[in-house]
Amino acid sequence: MALGLCACTTNQILGNKSKNSSDTSSSNWQSDVSELNEKIVILTRWQQGYRMTAQQAQFKADRLQFQEENIIDSKRLWKVAENAKQKAEDLQLIIDNLVVQRNEILTRHNQPIPKTTRDENKNSIEEQE
Repeated sequence: MALGLCACTTNQILGNKSKNSSDTSSSNWQSDVSELNEKIVILTRWQQGYRMTAQQAQFKADRLQFQEENIIDSKRLWKVAENAKQKAEDLQLIIDNLVVQRNEILTRHNQPIPKTTRDENKNSIEEQE
């Protein structure tokens, strides 16, 4: 995985704390869940931004490829789109890891696991089949 994100910014959001699931004491598990939810929301917004950047760059590149004088710009925009897509994929891996951590804490404390947009999308696809 080629993490193209600014490592310092991602580390600031993730908190550089390496928490084991067993480190969560019974008194602060709710604040840990809130913190994880906040990180998930922030990273999801970043991911949406990268996806939008990729989509816009792809659209412009596809349009410019047919203009001979803009071939170089088209290739550059395809690269921008590719990089933005990779960053969005990298963020998804981080988000998935945070969701697993949150769900482990909730399960340990007999709390319901919230449905994610990803779960809802998967269910709607299964229903269509």
